[in-house]
Amino acid sequence: MKTFDKILAALGFLLLIATCVLAMTYMGFTNQPRMTVKVVLIPNIQILWLVNIGFGLIGGVLINYRRIIASAISGLITSVVITGSTLLYISFRTTILNYELLIPLFIGAAAGGMTYNFIISKFYNDKEGKIRTPII
Repeated sequence: MKTFDKILAALGFLLLIATCVLAMTYMGFTNQPRMTVKVVLIPNIQILWLVNIGFGLIGGVLINYRRIIASAISGLITSVVITGSTLLYISFRTTILNYELLIPLFIGAAAGGMTYNFIISKFYNDKEGKIRTPII
């Protein structure tokens, strides 16, 4: 893996981590100092889902841009599962520790990884990375 590919993959993973952080921010688990102007980062749940879906698509493509279709779909699945599991996990909580965010991240990573492996095994050639064409 080249250095440029590693940098893009790191940026993609950061975007997927940001989906969890944005869900936490929406649910009110971040504090701002009292003397500052309050900033509403995510005004409603629809914006949260749209931003996180966009982050998932972009993050998936950045992780492996050579297999763009499989990466985009698995990034989308990953971000949706991370967002949903984060909202579900922190919906009944009053306090949360930082390392507890790893639970939704691992759940989303497992779902995205299984989706990626399924798409690669069914629709891509093993070595070239090209989409498999059906034989007629």
